[in-house]
Amino acid sequence: MPHEWFPFQIRALRSRMGMTRREFADLMDVSTSTVGNWETGAHPPTHARRIALTAIDRMHRTVFTSRQLPG
Repeated sequence: MPHEWFPFQIRALRSRMGMTRREFADLMDVSTSTVGNWETGAHPPTHARRIALTAIDRMHRTVFTSRQLPG
């Protein structure tokens, strides 16, 4: 079961990735207004989108952590 995503966490993930709402919406296959609703807490992401957010967050953290490793 995916963990709950709070609005500030979604906003922070998008910011860490350096994406606009439009770019993030395209990545998540949702509308820009849906991303806005998630980020303001108007509507939470669906179960499927929470799974996708968790996967994207893990991949992003792995890529940037591995770039900082020596070698």
